[in-house]
Amino acid sequence: MANPVIHALVIIAAIIIPGGLLVYVGWRASKAKLSRSKKCKKSSLGAARNAFFRMYPKDSLRAKSRKNHLERAKTFRHRNSGK
Repeated sequence: MANPVIHALVIIAAIIIPGGLLVYVGWRASKAKLSRSKKCKKSSLGAARNAFFRMYPKDSLRAKSRKNHLERAKTFRHRNSGK
């Protein structure tokens, strides 16, 4: 709320109505959380993805080793399946 007079009136009404202050505080908290998460998602999603791929490139030795390890485990399971 941009207008401080309206903001003050809403707080007074929230205090007068039983449980209104609890609802008001919850509403303000959820509104603040949503605005923060929208800012965070827009700005950091691409940056986080780029940082991840800089740290772990797709053709890295770690990725190749992991792929080989999974292939070995898969062939070992199929070989000893007992069918």
